[in-house]
Amino acid sequence: MNPELAKAYNNRGYAYDWNYEGEKAIADYNQAIKLRPDYAYAYNNRGAAYMMSEDSEQAIRDFNRAIELQPNFPQAYTLIWATHICI
Repeated sequence: MNPELAKAYNNRGYAYDWNYEGEKAIADYNQAIKLRPDYAYAYNNRGAAYMMSEDSEQAIRDFNRAIELQPNFPQAYTLIWATHICI
């Protein structure tokens, strides 16, 4: 398995998100994370997809993991805050 493909899966997942295809997006983010477990952007994006599918608990777990991996990740902090507001 090529870790370089993680970015491609992450980007395609993002495209699926924009087309309101959350399940496909989450599947691609899962693949990106499988290929590169330290990929903060994939956790953040998967968290956003979970947030949009109203799975707040999983979204918060993913945002927290993104922050653990990359403490200076403002988008993850913003999205975790937004998730807490929407609960």
